[in-house]
Amino acid sequence: MKNQIRQSLIIPSNRLGNTKIIAASVVTMVLLLAAFIGYTVWSDQKQQTAFDKANEPGAVPDTLTGKAATYSIVAKNQAADNPQTSQVNVPVYVIKAPTLTPVDNPTEITGAFVADGTVSSATLGTTTDVTTGINVGDKVLGIAANGTYYGIPGPVETLNTQSGDEVLKVYATNGGDGLISIKDKDDNTLGQLGIGTNLTLGSGQSEKLKYLRFEQNKTNTAYYFAGFFIDVNVTSNLTSIKGSGNAQDSDAVSYGVTYSDTTTGLERTQRDDFTFRLSYPVMLIEFDSIQFNDITFTADGDGCNSAAGDGEDFVFHFFDANWFRSAKSESMRLGSEDDTVTPTDVGSADRSVSYSCTA
Repeated sequence: MKNQIRQSLIIPSNRLGNTKIIAASVVTMVLLLAAFIGYTVWSDQKQQTAFDKANEPGAVPDTLTGKAATYSIVAKNQAADNPQTSQVNVPVYVIKAPTLTPVDNPTEITGAFVADGTVSSATLGTTTDVTTGINVGDKVLGIAANGTYYGIPGPVETLNTQSGDEVLKVYATNGGDGLISIKDKDDNTLGQLGIGTNLTLGSGQSEKLKYLRFEQNKTNTAYYFAGFFIDVNVTSNLTSIKGSGNAQDSDAVSYGVTYSDTTTGLERTQRDDFTFRLSYPVMLIEFDSIQFNDITFTADGDGCNSAAGDGEDFVFHFFDANWFRSAKSESMRLGSEDDTVTPTDVGSADRSVSYSCTA
């Protein structure tokens, strides 16, 4: 039995030779198959990489680079109940190779204008086509704005085909509307035009307001709030009005921008006015409000008292900002007045409200 077992474990020499040949053939076939699969994967990856490179966002196929392109745009009012159907007439500006300064929250966009105030169509679905001066591979940016609509710069786009398109966002201005609410340190609401509670400041006194609030109360419109200035009499006894902090909504939620008093006024302000600006404008849609909690008034030795002894008036002027075509350079600028020789207001008119101060 043991001999039989041993014999069963012995491989005859002729069978061993055949087995070696078969094994070698199998190894060869496996190697050839592996090489074929490897080549196929490499080739596919090479082709896929080339395809991806040509079709990735912003990529320009070599066969199209430099060919004439068309940039089709429409402007839609984002303050409307249905912005998708609210297509409007607005001057359109398209800038090639734009430079944004600063990159975040820009206040100036420079470059070559390929559309310079072309009025967009208000017919739903009808585009305004820019066809001159742009080619495949160019970077472009569009913006639409005038005294009736606030503009928001579109994204910088690379034209990687011969046809590009963009919906430019605009907001209908509210014409200078807004509800003003001011409370003094004792939580009294100051009355406009001297009616009701006045601000009271005796000799050398100061008072910090509880808050100053502006509410955009006109439906289907917006107010691109930029700041305010306080107009006082040339002979005013108000020697200082100062404040700074975070601009908030009526629920004390910060807008992420700050405000501060500044000596830099507007062309339409006087040297004796007190100006406050936001670090960047805030777009207030219907019923949005913006609030300031740190405004301090200070009177001189006479207190708030006119020569007649009946106090004095002061006026709050609230102003907005908008994008405008610069008169000095090839650029669009964001500001409250344009940069012409005699600067004029842009956007909505100022919202002005008068108050009184007594000793």
